[in-house]
Amino acid sequence: METKDLLYYNGFGGFLKDGKEYILKTSEKYTPLPWSHLIANEKFGTIVTSSGGGYIWSGNSRENKITAWCNNQVTDEQSEKIIVKNVGTEKEFNAMPRDNLNEFEVHYGFGYAKFFRDAAQLSSELLVYVPLDRNEKISVLEIENKKDEAIDLEISYTINPVLGVCKDFTAKHLKFENIKNGAIIQNNFRDIYQNEKVTVEIIEAENNVEKEITDQKELCLKTTLKILAGQKKKIIVRVSIDERREYPEIKSDLIKINNYWYEMLSKIKIKTPVESFNIMMNGWLGYQTIVSRLWGRTSFYQAGGAYGFRDQLQDTLMFLNIDPLITRKQILYHAEHQFKEGDVMHWWHPEKNNGIRTRYSDDLLWLPFLVCKYIEVTNDYEILDEMCRYVEAPKLLERQDEIYMEVKTSETKDNLYTHAKKAIEKRLCFGQHGIPEMGSGDWNDGMNKIKGESVWLGFFLYDILVKFSKICEYKNDLETQKKYLEEAEKLKENLNENAWDGKWFKRAFFEDGVAIGSETSSECKIDGISQSFSVISGVASKERGVEAMKSLDKNLVDRENMLIKLLTPAFSKIEKNPGYIKAYVPGVRENGGQYTQVCCCYDSR
Repeated sequence: METKDLLYYNGFGGFLKDGKEYILKTSEKYTPLPWSHLIANEKFGTIVTSSGGGYIWSGNSRENKITAWCNNQVTDEQSEKIIVKNVGTEKEFNAMPRDNLNEFEVHYGFGYAKFFRDAAQLSSELLVYVPLDRNEKISVLEIENKKDEAIDLEISYTINPVLGVCKDFTAKHLKFENIKNGAIIQNNFRDIYQNEKVTVEIIEAENNVEKEITDQKELCLKTTLKILAGQKKKIIVRVSIDERREYPEIKSDLIKINNYWYEMLSKIKIKTPVESFNIMMNGWLGYQTIVSRLWGRTSFYQAGGAYGFRDQLQDTLMFLNIDPLITRKQILYHAEHQFKEGDVMHWWHPEKNNGIRTRYSDDLLWLPFLVCKYIEVTNDYEILDEMCRYVEAPKLLERQDEIYMEVKTSETKDNLYTHAKKAIEKRLCFGQHGIPEMGSGDWNDGMNKIKGESVWLGFFLYDILVKFSKICEYKNDLETQKKYLEEAEKLKENLNENAWDGKWFKRAFFEDGVAIGSETSSECKIDGISQSFSVISGVASKERGVEAMKSLDKNLVDRENMLIKLLTPAFSKIEKNPGYIKAYVPGVRENGGQYTQVCCCYDSR
């Protein structure tokens, strides 16, 4: 592939003209950090990187890693290697070489990755994919002999198995069983996945496959391959947890993958003068949301495996106009992770239903927010009558901000309408300025020590009260409708009277009434989400909304570096402790960096 044919080539890579593949192609410099790609189905997946790293998981990307996951800013340790040896040469075929970059390129597509290498008169293509309907990773290596004579190759596949959270804990419990052309690996010291066996094998091997197990519990499979002059041959490496042993129908698998992503990602097409925006919106953002956020719940630098109450609800907003059943399913699933008291689990692992109960003030409100948005788009009022359970656990003690626990599923059920009302009622608690209490943090998790009042939460709650009152009217719950509209008007008045700082809205108040996000603040003089949500919610008048957004543009938009800061100046030396946000280096993550939240909060009003 010629780099001149790539869109938005940046020295490392660029898009095909149809936007359906991103191609890494560089001749002079290696990527500054590994560039990764996720490939998965709902229960199984893998991350691959340009430098051969990544890992495989089954079920839960944190709790049940099949191979080792590397979280290292400096190196990209490999949990798998495919190496081809030929008369004194040794080439790795799933990693960008350090010596001659011209001979290598990587293609990332929807549901697959391809690694191409042309070296020592050997031309190769390595295809990596995960079938939509089987829990396995397929690697297809095809090699062409460009020499005038036959060659004999030794091909080895090395895997570093984990079968759990961390190799430090699982290594001594790994058990290997030889099978033809491969091996079965099992961790006999775990609970949830104790019956799950991992099968590693080389398929289409012309000769017997030798197995080696090192002291570090690495498994290496070796075979030989004779390729005549001008001939192409392939081998297939499979890592699976399925008991089925059928031959993978590669062509059929790829057709299913292509059809699935075409159908999912082509339902809505956006056309703007900015082609890079079109490429991302018409494919890649949807793909990444499904594969990384909903299915895998993982990435190169964070293998969480958990559901976040607000996180995955926000993620599914994008599907309202694509496949609203995805949004519907997520709403009902999250409703069943609400406590009877109205608060919710901040995050949880579904296998054990273990997670944390907190005092974060915004989590629970995303449930009624999603209900409002879902009904607004679909007109599916029947969702309000869906019956959902609760979770049960001990309440937090006084001044206890959070606790990690395993919860029980309650036998008690209520309809979704009641669940949403409980969330709103739980949040109708206000501080000295008539603004919602902040609890142990809000949408900015790092502000977990402020404790006082959250101005941003006031805008968010106002928006929900207004929207949900229409649902109350539909349910003929007129008393609740009247209450919510009255609360909304009081809240609007208090925000405009007590949170306006002259040119923008404040961000929050400490328990003693000291404001942050104010001209008088030494750090965090202005915060972006207060300004944006003052407009989104309709709390700000037209004049104040324009002034607030002008202030955001002046103070937070960094045109030189092409980013929008979350707040400025970053927390660094302030004596009052806003929370763990202060532990981040100024300008990183929530502490004044660009922290993008892809969320559909547009209001047609």
